[in-house]
Amino acid sequence: MRYIVLLRGINVSGKHKILMKDFIAILLTHPNITTAKSYIQSGNFVVDSNLKTNNEINLLFTSIILKNYNYDVSAFSYSIDEFKNIFNNYPYEIDYKTNYISFLSEVPKLQKISELKDKEYPNDIFDVVKSVIYVKYGVKLSDSKLNNNYFEKQLQIIATTRNIRTIGKLVEIAEKK
Repeated sequence: MRYIVLLRGINVSGKHKILMKDFIAILLTHPNITTAKSYIQSGNFVVDSNLKTNNEINLLFTSIILKNYNYDVSAFSYSIDEFKNIFNNYPYEIDYKTNYISFLSEVPKLQKISELKDKEYPNDIFDVVKSVIYVKYGVKLSDSKLNNNYFEKQLQIIATTRNIRTIGKLVEIAEKK
């Protein structure tokens, strides 16, 4: 089965440095991974595996990283159909500079979502749908407090965020045979 895997906090601000070509080589030595490709240097992968669940893929990635790099990071994996569905359901007009999706480790509690929505975010709009947050920034991510760390703090869960261009590129890579 083919999966798209996103790692949280890899090669960001000089932390948790991993060379993707080296990590791909390590992945390909594992008997449960048959193919692996990375996209850019921030922890985006398309892999084929005989593992059957997202949780198994997440555990495999986190254990390989912990064993080989001694980093405790989170992995978010999705089947192609799940990931395409998330991408295709982006509710706002596409603008590659202002469109992002935050992937959440779980569905947030309704009370936390309500508290998040009750605050004011000039120029920015967002929608929490199950375990993702669709965001359209008024100007750009760096000018907003609606960033990955803010979502984690407000919702008390783990998240990783990607721009819509990266998400679309991962869908494109995953659909190639």
